[in-house]
Amino acid sequence: MKNQSEAFKKIWGAFTIICAIIFAIGLISSNSMSYNDPSFDTAYNLMWVGLGGTSLFAILWFAFKVKADNAFAEENRIKLEEQRKIEEAKREQQKAEAQKAYEEISDIWEYGEKTMLAVAASKLEEIGIGGGIYYVKLKYTNNNSTPWVITINDPTGDINSDFKVQRKGNSLIGTLKNDKIIIMTKGQLTLDDSIFLFDTKSEHVREISKLMKELLNGKKIETVRLEHLEAAGEDAIDALPKFHFSFTKDGIKCDEINYPKKHLEAFFEKNNGGEHIFQNKIFYTEYCKNKGLYHFGTFDESDFEDYMRELDMQAVKSGYVCKTDFELAEWQVSLRFGVEKLFKTFKSYVDKKTLDVAPFMFKDGSIHFKHKTYSLSNKESMMFFDMAIASMIRERNDNEPSYFISKTEDGDIIINIDDENFVSLANKKNN
Repeated sequence: MKNQSEAFKKIWGAFTIICAIIFAIGLISSNSMSYNDPSFDTAYNLMWVGLGGTSLFAILWFAFKVKADNAFAEENRIKLEEQRKIEEAKREQQKAEAQKAYEEISDIWEYGEKTMLAVAASKLEEIGIGGGIYYVKLKYTNNNSTPWVITINDPTGDINSDFKVQRKGNSLIGTLKNDKIIIMTKGQLTLDDSIFLFDTKSEHVREISKLMKELLNGKKIETVRLEHLEAAGEDAIDALPKFHFSFTKDGIKCDEINYPKKHLEAFFEKNNGGEHIFQNKIFYTEYCKNKGLYHFGTFDESDFEDYMRELDMQAVKSGYVCKTDFELAEWQVSLRFGVEKLFKTFKSYVDKKTLDVAPFMFKDGSIHFKHKTYSLSNKESMMFFDMAIASMIRERNDNEPSYFISKTEDGDIIINIDDENFVSLANKKNN
């Protein structure tokens, strides 16, 4: 059907072109002749024959074109459907193969394709119920020599490692580059000096899993400052300022205190006067006010100098001690190397009011958080972004902020945000 329609489409298309040429010849000839010319009638008739033939064959061409296009579309649909069925059958086969492989290894790993919460510590007996928070997954690869890959990662993004392993007896074993081995047995994983426990029946795993469900669920926790409570007493709870926190695996938020803004203010207070534009608060303020920074051309030196003087006066009025005596070339370099992208990132965290932290350790009934790990982009357009990240990493290595949430035996929730302590009110209001 498709080939027949395509053939007729070409035939009627050719006839349409021929008739159009006849029409054009007849029209031109008749217009150039007088009525008394013996050839006028012939040219005139050719014109009308060409016009009628063009219209007729054009209609036929269009009709068979539609039929050919529909046939082509139907043929493609059939091919795509057949391809989809083949791919679906292949996926089902792979799924069945993976399921069978997971069943065969269920005496070691019984969780199939699930990612399991794991608790890690070098010596669990020394720290009681607790350890590092990780996630472990076993992936089937259909590789004959090493059909399994163990993936270990932590919520902060600091570790994300894959290890190829194969079954040996009641274990999955893989060789590492440092001549050490990784061993997975039922419910636990040994890597170097660390043991990762992921058995859901494990006391350590049950405890951390229960606490994470209770505390890291995003629900509002109404609190007061511990120092306020100790100073005023529980009878004065109603009069004390309230702070509402919410915790998730993706961060910490306080409705009343914008911690990212506090951190940014501290950054500018420390770095104002620095040699880079992004270190000086007045330029971030300008970015937020205008939703961007002004772009000056090479020959706008005078306008740029006026702009710098204006910002200097704004900084003085606002009480900022900022460096504003930059050259136009430095300004252009800053824009090129991503100062606006960096400021956009600053603002996004401030707007969200959420600390970009993740749980990394569980100890003594407390879940501890730390800032997520960011890798450097090493792109020219992101140079300032990379510089800011590198500086942040150095500062945190010297003095890592403290963030944790815990639940006491009495049911109180204790929150610590960089040495600021808060306590929940739920139990105290009910007493």
